[in-house]
Amino acid sequence: MHRLLMTVGSLLVVFGLWLPARAAGFADAAFERLWRQTDAAVAAGHASRSWLWGPEALTPGLREAYAEAPGGTRLVQYFDKARMEINHPGANRNDLWYVTNGLLPIELISGRLQLGDARFEQRAPAQIAALGDPDNAFPTYADLGRLLSYQDIDVRPGVPITAFLNRDSALSFYDAYRHDPQTQVAVVENGRGIPNAFLRYMTEVSAPLPRLFTFGQPISGAAWTRVRVKGVERAVMFQVFERRVLTYTPDNPPAFRVEAGNVGQHYYRWRYGADWIRQQFGTAWNIAYPADWTINDAGIHEGALELRGVYEGRSYRINLCYPIGITAPTLEAWIAGELAGLSPEQRAQVRQSALTVAGAPARKVLNIATPVGPVHRVYVWRAGTTNPRLIEIVQTDGAPPDPSAAERLLDRFVADIRP
Repeated sequence: MHRLLMTVGSLLVVFGLWLPARAAGFADAAFERLWRQTDAAVAAGHASRSWLWGPEALTPGLREAYAEAPGGTRLVQYFDKARMEINHPGANRNDLWYVTNGLLPIELISGRLQLGDARFEQRAPAQIAALGDPDNAFPTYADLGRLLSYQDIDVRPGVPITAFLNRDSALSFYDAYRHDPQTQVAVVENGRGIPNAFLRYMTEVSAPLPRLFTFGQPISGAAWTRVRVKGVERAVMFQVFERRVLTYTPDNPPAFRVEAGNVGQHYYRWRYGADWIRQQFGTAWNIAYPADWTINDAGIHEGALELRGVYEGRSYRINLCYPIGITAPTLEAWIAGELAGLSPEQRAQVRQSALTVAGAPARKVLNIATPVGPVHRVYVWRAGTTNPRLIEIVQTDGAPPDPSAAERLLDRFVADIRP
């Protein structure tokens, strides 16, 4: 019915869920200047290495609560790998720390969302894959919490990294790459050994910025584990720093063996995605990734993001869809095309009403006949873009349909959407 394209980072900014479509430009000239110091060379093809921030901004500029900022909010902007922040806009714009780089791994692992220098909101640690493919079940940021408590046994320079993180978060011995010089400890900082691969990467990509500014101190020792990367299970060495998570994949091409994890994507998803959904619907609701999703080299999923749960005694699935290939010039034309295949009898059952979703014009369309039974939809039109949105609710338990209950659930969901 729809060809649905949903990237790890392109879902429903209009809904405040998951990750938004790519933003156009930088929210502040200071953000752009910082990005250009490191990633402009990669974007221009002058440097062959992985991104430090990402190819472009992930979100528009956002105002987030921060107690010490003027008015209690600060300007932030998310990138694949991190978040840029301006805490004090009246400070010297040429100062190194005018733009700060969030301590996102610490928040994801601890669940302590920082709202000020000494103000925090306690949430659950992020149950989001920290390494490899986004649907990996292990290790999540919650799993990495135990790793932070382990002390490195031998952090002398020259000693190879041989710790292996198992699925129960226990460490075991792994020496398959003990002869690889890149796995040997180069320096010891904060009581943690940093291997050659990571020190070299941090030194090269940070220049002319200090490593502490870009990466922060190591907060875990380096360790190995096995995760799927583009669908193939591989051995990966990783280490958590205050501002980044670094990985070393020996099977990758040399220029891309060291990469920074998508901490910015993951944090945005944790802060604005799954927790928001749980708050609205309770812990009985969860996010289900369809088993037949595929991920191409750009990180693109084919399928719809699903929420499943029980409401008023019946089981439902809510699909959050990001359709592509929509050529209709208006919301009305898009819906007319969607209903064109219905019979006159089926069209007579359809009810429509106008509404607004997070400030965008939308249309609620009820009782659409499909092979799985009647469904309710909300079509959201984003004027001036090629990214319309679709919310669809389907009863899934095989019981006689209750269109009124399904409409109440849909109305509740839409009413709680935030711009």
